[in-house]
Amino acid sequence: MIQTKIFSNMKRTLTILLALAAVACSKTDVTFDDSQSNEIALVPASGNMTKAAITDAVFPTENHIALYAYHSTQVNAAASGQTLTYADYAKFDKQYFNGQEFYCKNNSQAIWSGLPAQYWPATGSMVFAGYSLEPTKGKANNEAFVRNGTASYTLSTDIFTLTDYTQSNVTSDTYDLLYFGRTDKSYSKNSTSVPVVFKHALAWIEIKVKGNTGSLVDGRVWAITNVEFSGVETEGDFTYNGLAAGTDADPKAYWNNWSEAKDVVVFNEDLTVDPETSNPTRLRQPLTATSTIIENVDHGTLVIPQSAKTLYVTVKYQSPADVEITEVIEVDIPSVTTAWEAGKKYIYELTFSPQEILIQPTVEVWPDKAPGLVEEEFDLQ
Repeated sequence: MIQTKIFSNMKRTLTILLALAAVACSKTDVTFDDSQSNEIALVPASGNMTKAAITDAVFPTENHIALYAYHSTQVNAAASGQTLTYADYAKFDKQYFNGQEFYCKNNSQAIWSGLPAQYWPATGSMVFAGYSLEPTKGKANNEAFVRNGTASYTLSTDIFTLTDYTQSNVTSDTYDLLYFGRTDKSYSKNSTSVPVVFKHALAWIEIKVKGNTGSLVDGRVWAITNVEFSGVETEGDFTYNGLAAGTDADPKAYWNNWSEAKDVVVFNEDLTVDPETSNPTRLRQPLTATSTIIENVDHGTLVIPQSAKTLYVTVKYQSPADVEITEVIEVDIPSVTTAWEAGKKYIYELTFSPQEILIQPTVEVWPDKAPGLVEEEFDLQ
C-alpha cells in the first residue's frame, strides 16, 4: 500500500541579514555612497513553499546569492520602501548588479558581503531579483563559487532563466535551488533592510516505510537495504516568468529540455552514517509498526521537477534456515503522481505486509485399481 501526501502551501520563514558592501557596478554611471552606515541589507524568506535544505529559520550559511539590481533616479524610497506600480519598473533603467555574488562573511552575525562588496547609490532607489548559488567543492566560502548553468534576468518582463542546470544524482551532493523575482517595492540607502521572498525551484521527495506486523516476524527481522528511483532526469532548463498567470496553461515557474537520466539512490545501507562515530557503516532500516523516514541525508531527496519515476525498494529477510533472502519491489509512483512540481513536497508511505505461508492439504482417495495395475493370482499349497 502506498499513501501519497502532497504539501505545497506550508510556510517557512527565514530571518537573515545580508550586508552588501563596497564598489558600485562598473557598467553603470551611478554615484554610490560608501559610508559604513549605507550598506545594503537583505532579509530573505522562503515563502509558501516546502523545501528543503532550509529546514529552520536560518538561511544556509554555505549558500551564496547571485543578485540582480536596477537603479532609478526618478523613484525615491523611504526606510520601508516605495510600493511600485507596473509602469514604475520602466523607470529603473540602469543595471546596478548583474548576478553579483554575495557570501556569508560572518556566520555569528549572519552578514553577507559581496565579492567584491557593494554599497547603495547616493540617490534614487533600486529593485532586486536573485537566486541562490550552491557551494563548490574545493572553494572557500570567501571565494567565488562555480556557477551551475547559465543564468539571466530581465527586469521589464520579470523573467529569470537558468539553462543547463545540473542536479547531482547523489543526494548528499544536492542543494536546494532558490530564487525570487523582482521586489514589489524599491529601496534606497534610507532602508534599514530589504525583505525578499525566495521560492523553491526543485521538488522535495520523502519516503517513509513501515511494517504492519511490527519489526519481527517469527523472531526474524525484515529490513530495507536500498531505495532508489530509476531514470531521473538530472539536467534541465528552468524559467520563472513573474508576469505569467500562474495557471497550468501559463505557469510562472517551469522546467524543460530535460536530459541525463540517472538512478537516484534515496537510501542505501552502505551509505548510512553512524550518528555516534560519523563514519559510514552498514545500517539497515528495520521495518517497524512506526512509519519511519528513510534517507541517507537529513535534507531529503531533491529532484528537478519532471514526470514522476518508478521507485525500487530492496528488502532482505533472514529465513528460518538462516538464509538471507533478497527481494526487489517495484513501486509504481507514476500511478499516484503524474509529475513532480517545483516547490512541492511529496511524501510516499510504503506499508509492507509480510504474507504468511498457508498450506491446505487434501488426500486423494485411492482407487480400487490404479492405472496400469497388474494383478497376479497365486495358489499356495
